Amino acid sequence: MKNLLIVIVLTNLAIHLNGQSKFEKEVRVQEKFVPEQARNFVRQLEPDSRVKWYRETGFNQISFEAKTKINKKLHSIEFAADGSFEDVEIVIKDEEVPVEVYENIVQYLHEKHEKQKVLKLQVQYSGNESLVIESVKNNTIVKGITVRYEVVVSTRSEGEYEMVEYLFTDHGSFIKSAGIVMQNSDNIEF
Repeated sequence: MKNLLIVIVLTNLAIHLNGQSKFEKEVRVQEKFVPEQARNFVRQLEPDSRVKWYRETGFNQISFEAKTKINKKLHSIEFAADGSFEDVEIVIKDEEVPVEVYENIVQYLHEKHEKQKVLKLQVQYSGNESLVIESVKNNTIVKGITVRYEVVVSTRSEGEYEMVEYLFTDHGSFIKSAGIVMQNSDNIEF
């Protein structure tokens, strides 16, 4: 009975956390263990550097991610477990975001948090695969793709530091947010 109660509590906790939190555990994998569809997509992007593949495990999903440089910028290309394309995220600087869009994002963050520090800013491309490939290869936004901005901030809530990931539209309007659950580890990780 005690074990059943523990399972029920943990299941309810996971369901509750999933709606408000984000957890991803990345494990490096060899390319041969990645679905062929995902490998072919990344080859078409013609990366500048070696591609590092990861298998991500979240609360309710498994996915694959390729990390590489294209046009001298860090890219993360995300795929579902079956290898179908999800999105490309490109690490950018704040001056690479249109001024009005960046102002909208910053205003929203200031309304949500008294103090925060932007840890990572990425532009995210999704939609038609061939148009996304064209956008990435030419380092430009091709009409017909979906453009979003992902912002990871560090902030303090009720005396505790936390990291929150925000997603905004191409105009800087809020879409969603999730607290990032950090992986506890007793091991030193490099």
